[in-house]
Amino acid sequence: MPKAKTPRTTTNGKAKATTATPEVQLASTPAVAAPAATEVVKEVAKIEAVKNETAKQEAVKPEAKPTKRPEARKNVFPINLDEEIRRRAYELSEQRGFTPGHENEDWLIAEREILALYTERQSA
Repeated sequence: MPKAKTPRTTTNGKAKATTATPEVQLASTPAVAAPAATEVVKEVAKIEAVKNETAKQEAVKPEAKPTKRPEARKNVFPINLDEEIRRRAYELSEQRGFTPGHENEDWLIAEREILALYTERQSA
């Protein structure tokens, strides 16, 4: 139990109120010196500095390396291949005078010509 506050006299004769604290030390526990407050503050500052440095490194994005453009693939056709075939089929039909009954034939001839044109370009 703590002691009650009692006035204490100092060397100059004035009373000073103090609180008495019990002085308890366990017999089985050896007295360990606590680190000084400044050492603890220094350790905390070191830990915070490491955390901040790690956060900065994670926040920095690596620089993008210039990428090489891949070479054109040999079997790639343009998106408008059907449109080119359609135009050529119309031209063939026009040369015939738009006579009915040859639509499929014109389409197949135009398809062969256009596909041959692109395969020749890509093999060269």
